[in-house]
Amino acid sequence: SSRGKVMVVVGGGPSRLVLLIAVLLCAWFCATATKAQDDTFEYCWPPEERATIDPKRITIKLQEDAWVGSYLNVRVARHLLVEKVGYNVEIVTPAQDLETNWPGLYDNSVHANLEVWPSSSNDALKHQYANIIATENNGLIGQIGWFTQAWVSATHNVSTWENFLDADIEALYKDNPTDRRAPFHSGPPSWVQYEVYIFENNEMNLHTIYHNDGEDGLTEVIANGEATRKPVLVYFWVPHPIHLEYNLTRVALPPYTDGCYDVTLLINCDYPASQLYKAIRADLSETAYGAYQLLNSFKYDSNQDQNFMLNLVVNKNYTEDQAACEWLKSNTDRWTAWIPSVIDRAPSSSDDSSDRNRILAIVLGVILPILTICCVLMLIVLVIIILVARLRKQEGLYEPNYKLLAFANIMKPFREVPLAEQNLDLLEPVLVRERAVDFVVLDTAPSKEDADELALALLYVCESNEAGLDLIEASFVRDIHAAKKAKNKSLFEGDSISAHLFCSYARVVGLPWLWRAFAQDLFNINHHRTALDNIEGGDEAVVKMNPKKDAAALKKLHYTLDLLWNRLLEDIRSLPYEIKWAATKIRENYDLEGLDKCEVAVNAFVFVRFICPAISAPHIYGLSNEEPTGGMQQLLIMVSNVIQRLTMYENFDEDENEAPLNDWIDLHRPSLENISEELRLSPSDHAKKGRTAEEVPRTTKDNSLEVLLHHIQNTNGFLALVKALPGDKFTEHNETLDTLETLCSRHDNCPEHALDEQHDNNVEMEMRDELASESAQSDDDDDSL
Repeated sequence: SSRGKVMVVVGGGPSRLVLLIAVLLCAWFCATATKAQDDTFEYCWPPEERATIDPKRITIKLQEDAWVGSYLNVRVARHLLVEKVGYNVEIVTPAQDLETNWPGLYDNSVHANLEVWPSSSNDALKHQYANIIATENNGLIGQIGWFTQAWVSATHNVSTWENFLDADIEALYKDNPTDRRAPFHSGPPSWVQYEVYIFENNEMNLHTIYHNDGEDGLTEVIANGEATRKPVLVYFWVPHPIHLEYNLTRVALPPYTDGCYDVTLLINCDYPASQLYKAIRADLSETAYGAYQLLNSFKYDSNQDQNFMLNLVVNKNYTEDQAACEWLKSNTDRWTAWIPSVIDRAPSSSDDSSDRNRILAIVLGVILPILTICCVLMLIVLVIIILVARLRKQEGLYEPNYKLLAFANIMKPFREVPLAEQNLDLLEPVLVRERAVDFVVLDTAPSKEDADELALALLYVCESNEAGLDLIEASFVRDIHAAKKAKNKSLFEGDSISAHLFCSYARVVGLPWLWRAFAQDLFNINHHRTALDNIEGGDEAVVKMNPKKDAAALKKLHYTLDLLWNRLLEDIRSLPYEIKWAATKIRENYDLEGLDKCEVAVNAFVFVRFICPAISAPHIYGLSNEEPTGGMQQLLIMVSNVIQRLTMYENFDEDENEAPLNDWIDLHRPSLENISEELRLSPSDHAKKGRTAEEVPRTTKDNSLEVLLHHIQNTNGFLALVKALPGDKFTEHNETLDTLETLCSRHDNCPEHALDEQHDNNVEMEMRDELASESAQSDDDDDSL
């Protein structure tokens, strides 16, 4: 290229060497890519009918989404690009969420997506990237809707949504006669779906069962329904090969109108028919002119073209590649018009050396100074934005300093003895090594507030020595065992040691996850940037917060609950490893003790002690830069209470103000199964215990050790610590005993004689146990002789 020539002239010998190496590497990569294409690609046409692949051309990257129609489109385009135009093709499979249609095109990891559904594309992103992405109609019409088996209509009228208001029809679809509602099967919560509002606004007695495996889960539901002759009602769409495999009939919803989707909360009509389109990077015309022209011309006549290939896949066991080849060979006149007459645009004859020199002079003499001025101006603007942002920090959403939030809760103690003379380095290994000592420290706390501070201090000390999880596990074993002995005691009582430790530990490891999951939604709620403001009733309905008497308050609660619960379902998979590990440990120890209500115990920790407090008081957890206003605070507290009842498998009493929210709780209870699966580590992951301990600031650890030592001294706790050491192997704890005696000697009221006496008693007990063991062994030997 001209740029390469300039580098050689200016740079001299080393530049030539670097350029030569780069060219050789590019040539090797292109040759390897071409060979891989030849080895793995299943061709449609014989060699003499194929175009020659030019290794100088870029590899075209086509996005393939997780449905058969997308597979077929990509195969049709790939055969033409490789065999008729001469490009290598790479198929890119993105993560399946609502925004994957655009970011891949934006960052150039994808050149084209040949089937975009308007319902699954983000309009804001579409407009944001409009200057670099060209969108064109691909000839297909897509329709989302409700479907059921056609054989059901032979004996029952299920043609419209109104039929499902009939109790007999509803009973026909229930899994169990005692169920309150009939199930409606849908994809994961991240899919575009409005059934919650359609049910409510049409007064339908249905509830949604979400299938996180998406299309596979829905097809399995239909297949099982056919096999067992059980009627099912599912969210599905056309075109799709399932309609060729099973005879499904569509359930008509109220007709779609333009205004029906203006307010999400009021949606009560059918999904609109959608003109599907393709999205292509506009700059592809500069880097791969022939590929851009072909993809831009790619367009079916109707759904029948794709149905032709779907029929081959379903009914004749063709692969997607074979079905695409069959369609291409049967429709030569159609795709021939897509093939561009010019593949590579030749450079203009005016591109001689004088032109290049003139362009270089323009760049250096005019454009470069302008760019320099623009950079300086941008730097000035950036500095101004930063200054203004700092002045207005309380008005916006800023990611918090997680270390400051997690490790700033230990008050600096009053030092009667200088820090250097306290021998904290002696106390630290005792606390990290001896779990019995740790629990005595926590058990002797005079109040709940002191227990919280001591638990936090102990956790900081252990976590700084990579023993935080070990401390949590030991507390679970101890409290679960105690819960079994005292049947009236619950593991998740607020004053239990494990509750104190887990609350502290969850803040240490979980604050970044809370911020990613909830901060934006909570900020929008508190600053009136959501659809809440479209509900009649205003803030007054929130302040009253009596859903039993105020319909507006009930709708606001429904909206907020749906928003935050769906966000939770989307993000629960990325919950920190340590919290999933703790949940798995609770299950294991519950099983060992033979206790029931295991999931209630897990949810009591994860939700009641971690997630719900963050929702009700977001400013304390760094999710908001200011405390919510009075009305919004009450709204978030009630939302937190509802989620607690849901996760604890409880409902509100009929005389409580929140009783109308029991329907919402029943509707979303099935989704707890998905959460339970995400809170469970596989044996291999659990065994790895793969994590890096949080880096505890040195000052925080020193303050924590001082708080613990001060508590032990003031409660005369050294004797209790010695008594707590296991008696069966007491001689192994001589180092610990010496440490405790040293620390105790620095206190005025140290019971040194009591410590020595306790030491002698424990040693005597150990010796007595050893003699008894030896005597028993001797008797066994005599019997054997």
